[in-house]
Amino acid sequence: MFSKLNSLELKALPNLARFGTANYIEFPVLEKLEIVACVKLVEFIGNKVAASSKDTRICNEIEQRILEEEENLDVRSETGVQYILFDKKVVFPNLVSLTVHGCDNLRFLFSFSVARSLVLLEHLKISLCELLQEIVSSTRECSEENMDNMFSKLNSLELKALPNLARFGTANYIEFPVLEKLEIVACVKLVEFIGNKVATSSKDTRICKEIEQRILEEEENLDVRSETGVQYILFDKKVVFPNLVSLTVHGCDNLRFLFSFLVARSLVLLEHLKISSCELLQEIVSSTRECSEENMDNMFSKLNSLELKALPNLARFGTANYIEFPVLEKFEIAACVKLVEFIGNKVATSSKDTRICNEIKQRILEEEENLDVRSETGVQYILFDKKVVFPNLVSLT
Repeated sequence: MFSKLNSLELKALPNLARFGTANYIEFPVLEKLEIVACVKLVEFIGNKVAASSKDTRICNEIEQRILEEEENLDVRSETGVQYILFDKKVVFPNLVSLTVHGCDNLRFLFSFSVARSLVLLEHLKISLCELLQEIVSSTRECSEENMDNMFSKLNSLELKALPNLARFGTANYIEFPVLEKLEIVACVKLVEFIGNKVATSSKDTRICKEIEQRILEEEENLDVRSETGVQYILFDKKVVFPNLVSLTVHGCDNLRFLFSFLVARSLVLLEHLKISSCELLQEIVSSTRECSEENMDNMFSKLNSLELKALPNLARFGTANYIEFPVLEKFEIAACVKLVEFIGNKVATSSKDTRICNEIKQRILEEEENLDVRSETGVQYILFDKKVVFPNLVSLT
């Protein structure tokens, strides 16, 4: 069926419940799929309707397998049925471009197996889906394989106006090897791009606790905890973008920290960074390294333009002893009312670190002792001090 179908558009179909019903369907040459304003659509392919006792038994077995595979996902409707738009009943081996817009009843876009099969997908745009919670709902156990072979051709990703999006997916690790453009706009509940895998047994619980403990130990000096005590950084060491060129994050009000140190270090090709209207954002880079460790001078080596706008709780870009932006030409800072220092001093984590940081602070105080740049606490603040260098800056606003 549809063996030659190359493009498919479903638009403004307010009562469309599904494309059809089947146990399995493949679109072998489909390259472009657009689904727009289909507000009742929650599953692309529905289960076959049983017509006899034998059919009923077979369908019950199929449904049971689906339930068992996805038992850890909160993807049930009010009737108790689980819905993922594209689950294992449908395959798009040649899909290049997918757009889903204005489908307000969607909760989950891909099952793990479908996402794994999208080996040629280059462009993914998801927007205005009010109830969408995750892009990929993984059904695998906490300790199983990573998602590092998933989305290997994805070049651009847009997530816009998704007010209930909690995360892209859950994994121990995922790499987007050719992703160049990433836009995240008006995703107010998004605090982590990749969540930790869910434990499903005592062994899994133990493994997940060990993973969580390592993360806590690595980031123990960061105030990145939510009200539940969980630490959140949008892009942490579970995700890698080795070819990212442009990143835009706008209107994500619950974000507090954008990058972990390791992720920021890995963005070797990033040229354009635009962060705006994120009410709770405190830092762009949250370093987990000790005060006396290496500098950030090899970080953002290709960054050409940087915009930080309408970030009322931004305290600093990051913390370091030194950072250089060697090719940055355009820099805009607007409506960042709490920003008093672009680069803060590294945080001391031991008596030795405290001593080193105190010595650094003392040298700064001695060098700048004639400047009236003290806050009410007596600490001196200069927005751009000797810890940061912009050798090619052309425009500063």
